[in-house]
Amino acid sequence: MLRNTVLEARDIWKGNGRQSWVLHGIRLEIMEGDFIAILGGPAAGKTTLLKVLSFRDAPDQGAVYFEGRLVGRTGARELEQMCSERVWFIDGGLEKEKIQPNGRLAAVLLDEPEREHELPKQIRDLNRAGVAVVLATRNPEVASLAPLIYKLNDGKLEKLTDGEKME
Repeated sequence: MLRNTVLEARDIWKGNGRQSWVLHGIRLEIMEGDFIAILGGPAAGKTTLLKVLSFRDAPDQGAVYFEGRLVGRTGARELEQMCSERVWFIDGGLEKEKIQPNGRLAAVLLDEPEREHELPKQIRDLNRAGVAVVLATRNPEVASLAPLIYKLNDGKLEKLTDGEKME
């Protein structure tokens, strides 16, 4: 089955405001139904990457595409709609009301879910229905929930596993 690209990061560079780079030329393609973990230590840039991918922060260099369209070339209202309806960024606890699907959801980006029990059945069900799930964590056990794992280290992304869609 042919899957479409939901989010794509092309050569993303992001600074920390102190004349150093947090993200160094990140390239990442997220397809429908992907379940991806981004593993990295404290201050590795995991949250920064998720914020860029969820349109909450703009890269200093490079581009983010949503369903093939360059983000930043859409109108402000359309971008706001994409953020709230199509791509969810969840930092901290998972609120039950945020997990209710809206029929247009394309991706869920989770920042630091601590343990497996914090990845509720609803998230797994959304993924099985084709919604891309990206979780960022420093915990290898949490990362192992995803069949596709990347490591973020020194601002660079390295693929550790090459998994299939979660069953």
